[in-house]
Amino acid sequence: MGLCMQEIKIAANHDADLWFGINVKGLIHYLMRTRDGSDKIEMWWITWGVGSIEGLGRLHGAGQISIPSGFWKVLCKLRARAAVDTIVYVSDTAAVDHTLTFKW
Repeated sequence: MGLCMQEIKIAANHDADLWFGINVKGLIHYLMRTRDGSDKIEMWWITWGVGSIEGLGRLHGAGQISIPSGFWKVLCKLRARAAVDTIVYVSDTAAVDHTLTFKW
């Protein structure tokens, strides 16, 4: 985790994984640029543990999203769908969410 920015290219009418994390909390920072200048894409979280999909709606421009955290949301994936050719720049500021110590 850290401040390293990744560039993800999404072809028109396709989905792409933007971010994946295990047992972390924090923020995802994004900046998007679309071929048509609207700078809007659909985003959603897929979480495992109990398992759920949480729609974030059509986001645009630049911003940040809180990483879903909690005991039942151990694995998280941020996914997006682009209507037009899009480039998304993604970075995170994340830390370990839960720790567990075993004593022998």
